Amino acid sequence: MNTKLEKLDFLKSIRREVDIHELLDELLPEMGFGDVLVTHERGNNPEDGKDVICSTFDSIENRKDWIAFVVKKGKIAGTSSSINEIEHQAIDCFKYEYKTVVKTERIRISKVKIVTNETFSSGAKDKILRNEKLQRANIDFWDGEKLVKFIDLYYKKYWLKGSKSYKTYIERFEGKIRTDNFSKSIGVDDKKIEKLLNCLLTPRISERVQIDTGEFKWKDKNINTITQLSNNSFIIGEAGCGKTTLFKQLSTEIITQNSIRNNRLVRS
Repeated sequence: MNTKLEKLDFLKSIRREVDIHELLDELLPEMGFGDVLVTHERGNNPEDGKDVICSTFDSIENRKDWIAFVVKKGKIAGTSSSINEIEHQAIDCFKYEYKTVVKTERIRISKVKIVTNETFSSGAKDKILRNEKLQRANIDFWDGEKLVKFIDLYYKKYWLKGSKSYKTYIERFEGKIRTDNFSKSIGVDDKKIEKLLNCLLTPRISERVQIDTGEFKWKDKNINTITQLSNNSFIIGEAGCGKTTLFKQLSTEIITQNSIRNNRLVRS
């Protein structure tokens, strides 16, 4: 599926609401939502209007905000028989807390998103938002077009046919192909690339020292020990060997050591 129309037609072909639940279950974590849970099929646990729930983290107040999804299949018009059901579900989402499986946590919903795999008419949206029992500012609508947009941005492998595990396998396989292509393009094998990356990420340092016999040998050094040298030293190396990376790590080490030293002075 390459065109937007093909993708919209694919979503329209979804026959069951539970398939939309599964789509959200896969999509929402890719969008950055946490604690994604399909509540509709949880058996004895009453969902109280909530088909799917998830959380976002409010870094300012240092807490989670919880979102509930009310899912319906097909076109939603102002005269649709499902409008009343959607309204009642949305009201219940706000009114009733969701109890976790172990019943040690009660989750209060702060936002509700009403989802369909097709479209909402403007009349349907207006009718829902006019309901005085709803927190209208905290209601949003996801239709087929919005779902296509989110899938293309965050979860392109959804358009592949097959199970979630199969899609994950394909993603890893394609990543391996990209790595192999990169290896061939620069003419080196995986071991050499790994060696090169290790060198760049963690520079290997050797010090030329004179031993008792008068001979000079190279001795491996740890970055931490360089900051403790009492004498001036030269850092030499070929272009691209990691000198700049070394100095960045030295700067970080100096800052860390100064922080430790300052903390000790404050405590004393």
